[in-house]
Amino acid sequence: GMEAISSAVYTRALGWSKEDIDDLFAQARAEMRDTSIHAYWPIFVVYGQKPQ
Repeated sequence: GMEAISSAVYTRALGWSKEDIDDLFAQARAEMRDTSIHAYWPIFVVYGQKPQ
């Protein structure tokens, strides 16, 4: 999950403790489960076809 990917960055580069990282991920999980938050990202889809 996101802990495995991000833990090294937070501990090695930013010097965060394990407890700080656990708190951050707990808050992030709670926000992901919150149905009152609606996030939208613009997505562009481009496709083509090779000429014959």
